Amino acid sequence: MDQEFQVDFDEVRRTLDRAEVITLFFPYFRKSLLLDTRRSPADTPLMRVVPMVSSGEERMRSVQQMRPRLGRPESLALIPWPRYVASVKELGVWQLIVDRMIDVGGSPTEVTLERCYRELLREERNEFRRAVTGEGYRSLWQRHAEA
Repeated sequence: MDQEFQVDFDEVRRTLDRAEVITLFFPYFRKSLLLDTRRSPADTPLMRVVPMVSSGEERMRSVQQMRPRLGRPESLALIPWPRYVASVKELGVWQLIVDRMIDVGGSPTEVTLERCYRELLREERNEFRRAVTGEGYRSLWQRHAEA
């Protein structure tokens, strides 16, 4: 799974630098790291693990609902990550995220991001456990009782 997906660091860096709202989403377990770089006197930048959505427009609506005082974001970046969560750090993308969010929110954001990272690891592990035990999954083949 991890070997097939190549990361264009320059493109990821440009995306992180330009977009107001960034969603790094993990299709294997349908969770996203939502980053909203916007701030106001009453609102700090947002970093949160959220359920994956089916479209950019749906994500825009969800961000507006979460942060109504800030209005509609001017830009949204959707970054699919069909790799293991740990690879985000191993490949250096996590540090790009940390640097961007520190730029907009200061050093306390690093603690929040680390909590998000651990939550993503937990969610991934739980999904793999469910897949192995069959919880929430259906088999393609049914075992037939021998007569």
